[in-house]
Amino acid sequence: MEGFAGKSHMLRRGTLAPKEEVLLETHASKWFFFPGPLAWLCLLLFIDYAAATGVDRSLSAIPRITAWLTGIHFPILAGGIGLLTVLLIISLAATVGVGLWLVRRFFEWKSDVYAVTNERLIKQHGVVTHDIKEIPIKQVHTVEVYQKRIGGRILSYGTLEIDSLANLSRSADVFRSGAYTEPQLVRLSRDKGPYANPESRKVLDPYTNPREDLIDKVGVETWFGVPDPIRIQRLIETASEGPD
Repeated sequence: MEGFAGKSHMLRRGTLAPKEEVLLETHASKWFFFPGPLAWLCLLLFIDYAAATGVDRSLSAIPRITAWLTGIHFPILAGGIGLLTVLLIISLAATVGVGLWLVRRFFEWKSDVYAVTNERLIKQHGVVTHDIKEIPIKQVHTVEVYQKRIGGRILSYGTLEIDSLANLSRSADVFRSGAYTEPQLVRLSRDKGPYANPESRKVLDPYTNPREDLIDKVGVETWFGVPDPIRIQRLIETASEGPD
């Protein structure tokens, strides 16, 4: 699932610079993408077969369940179709829908690649075409790990939220224009970074409407369901603090 230090096996060819080294690349955890669709698929397949045994007596019966279904007097609808047959058709349609959901999840899992190099953080998405988002490693400000699901803590996967200084130059332009709510915001941004004080995110945007507040969430990127997120967090922090 993961690749380390060396050539990339997941990123699109030509993404990396000639001397760029891959420190880690990975898909999201399978435990993040597939348990839900697979659980629903198994449940619906069971319901399908149980309903089918009630409609077609030649099928091998499920103990108790088939007897219970055949013992219920389902009304006959217009055209001589029994209600149990209608329920079977609905269940089969739901099964097809969940199957399509599972296929979609597979392609989402396969197409999302998260990579850490000695120069950048890269997120690649897309099967036929590729969308690539990147953050220069030196512009990483903070990396936070969220493991809100019990399964994530048990199976060691979680979500990384990466705050970067990618938009800091634009924020500086806003500050220089005088469009800020408090004079000390310039000092806070310069001395302690844009997250030193919650109020430092609140500025007036001269590029849209000078009367409206802009919450400047500087360069936020989210990586969902990555395996072993704490280890990846430490790797990113170590790489971003490395020598220039």
